[in-house]
Amino acid sequence: MIRSFLLFAVFLLVVSATFAQEETPAPTAESDPAVSEETSSTGSAHLRVWVMVPPEVMPAIPGDQPSLRDKLSLVYDGPDGKPAFLLSAAVPFDTTGYMEVPGHPTEIRLVRQIDGDLAEVARSKAKLKTGAYLTAVIQKENGRYTLSFIDDTLPPPPQPAPGEAPPPPQKRIVFYDFISGDSTTISCKDPVFSKTLTFGTPQILADLPEKIFSISMPIKSAKRTYMGTIEIDLQTNDSLSFLIVKDFFGRTTAKVFPNSKLD
Repeated sequence: MIRSFLLFAVFLLVVSATFAQEETPAPTAESDPAVSEETSSTGSAHLRVWVMVPPEVMPAIPGDQPSLRDKLSLVYDGPDGKPAFLLSAAVPFDTTGYMEVPGHPTEIRLVRQIDGDLAEVARSKAKLKTGAYLTAVIQKENGRYTLSFIDDTLPPPPQPAPGEAPPPPQKRIVFYDFISGDSTTISCKDPVFSKTLTFGTPQILADLPEKIFSISMPIKSAKRTYMGTIEIDLQTNDSLSFLIVKDFFGRTTAKVFPNSKLD
């Protein structure tokens, strides 16, 4: 179940933190390294969550929802000091839309539910500013959970010359591969491009046409591999995230999500 809470505060900064062990590589988008630490008492930031953890328990009945042995939740300390939930009882490759983040949380924690109690497994410190759009990424590698953030905040458009109309928004796709130890080659005929995606290395493709088109990629299962297509809609979206993941049947496939928009 996904819960969201309406609140106030925040703008542009992303920091990632996990346990004091060797960090699992987590895809991160381009961000501005020179970010002010100021916060605002009005406005809001927005956060969405990607649970990039494959199924650990397959359903006994075909068609049922696969599950994680650990019931994962994402929490922060609300303005009243009590834990508030951004995500509860996550499922494999669970995803949410953008949610408004409450009054200036300084830390977001990943916890699992053990006999009714919440045990922390990872946390990230966050200094946020009004207008930021962020993605929290939950992963698990070698038995250890990690929590990191991607900055989805779009840069401001270039200012037009005096007397000229503002330029149209740039159309772009950000590609991520969330399958460790593998690579996937994708391609498109119109517009023409080909990319090989690997774990931990996001790629941005910009200046794309305002149209609907298809991306071809191999759909891999334990028994066979075949070519499939993923539809891309850049008519109604300016920026998309293209995620290489596994579906509920263990097949390598992709999910596509709209990113933030300029206000």
